[in-house]
Amino acid sequence: MKTFTFLCFLFSSFNLFGQYQSNNFETNDNLDILFDTTNITTIWQIGPPQKTIFNMATSEPNVIVTDTINYYPVGQETWFEVELSSFSMSSFPLVQLEWFQQTDMEENVDGGIIEASYDGGLTWKNVLDDPDFQPEMVGSYQTGTLHNGKTGVTGTQGESWMAICWGNWFGTFPPVTENVKVRFNFVSDSIDTQQEGWLIDNFYVMTEIIGSATNVVNAQAIPIYPNPVKEALRLDLKNINTVDAQISIFNAAGQKVYEENLDGNLESIKIPLKGIHKGIHYLSIQTQQDFYSQSFVKM
Repeated sequence: MKTFTFLCFLFSSFNLFGQYQSNNFETNDNLDILFDTTNITTIWQIGPPQKTIFNMATSEPNVIVTDTINYYPVGQETWFEVELSSFSMSSFPLVQLEWFQQTDMEENVDGGIIEASYDGGLTWKNVLDDPDFQPEMVGSYQTGTLHNGKTGVTGTQGESWMAICWGNWFGTFPPVTENVKVRFNFVSDSIDTQQEGWLIDNFYVMTEIIGSATNVVNAQAIPIYPNPVKEALRLDLKNINTVDAQISIFNAAGQKVYEENLDGNLESIKIPLKGIHKGIHYLSIQTQQDFYSQSFVKM
């Protein structure tokens, strides 16, 4: 079993926010969900979660989940797909697919296998253990070897953020011939453990904001905590000249949701996040000499 908690980012000093696709299951912005039509017993459903653990969406009311009401059944292998559009592909491999999720699955037995296809669905690569292209997986999640021998997301974890980030320095770039497809495949064995399965919400496909960045142009990181954050974000400013500096926060769509001007040198600052929606956000500080940036997740 492996548990990961990483947050990485890239900010372009010339074009901070790129085009994006999204689907939060209330609003669909060019990111369709394709179900496995060959499986008449698919348990993936879109709607409000009405279970004991899965009882709330990241953005109300809808999610995609392995049944909105019941425990997941035995003997499952059922998937849905999302597809990067042509405008996202224009930036590939500098692309990030992100989402929020909850899991309640028999650890190291049942779980979710995430695969990508770079040739229109002819072949698939498990993004969690792809030895060739090695997309970077960021966020908070638990993995293990499932009953079918494949690596997948498993175990029980509350609401968390996760992303697939292509374009890092240690993997090769896929020879893309079609739009990239990403498949979320849920599998279970023959023993019923009466657990709730896999819940996913708030998909975004982002370009030019990359979780697997190897180079940050004219940008320095800011120590921030906690991350992920629920109520207020604290910034360590001891090493930053904050005279006449400006703090800005942008959401994943590139919209500015917070701005504050600083008058003097400060060692730290607390930013309340009331009214800022859940999801990944990008904080920047522009001083007279430098530009600082950091990503964070609002829970």
